[in-house]
Amino acid sequence: MEIEKREAQRRRDVYMSGRTQYRATGKIAILVDDGIATGLTMKAAIADIRRQKPEKIIVAIPIVPLETAHELTKLVDDLAALEVSAYYLGAVGAYYADFPQITDREVILMLDRVNPRKLVAQHS
Repeated sequence: MEIEKREAQRRRDVYMSGRTQYRATGKIAILVDDGIATGLTMKAAIADIRRQKPEKIIVAIPIVPLETAHELTKLVDDLAALEVSAYYLGAVGAYYADFPQITDREVILMLDRVNPRKLVAQHS
């Protein structure tokens, strides 16, 4: 879990640098993933968002193994999953016809469309 927390922090630093960071305090936080296998990444995200004291935490996912779903329901207010699998295929990608990995650069370009970075004026 510590490794996942460090990776989540690295991604936050890279992706959110110079962007407005919204707080979940008093709001409904919806954590979305393309699927969950072990749940380690999502558990780290839940722990992180819980520190902001949201009104509720909801996890929304297309696929999750049954055992992992049981673990997550103890940590959040609601779990919305398209499929909770008792016979999980072993990897999230097994549930997709096309499941490419995206790069940090691709994530940054997507974020630029919805939450552009603020330019900081440089003084000579």
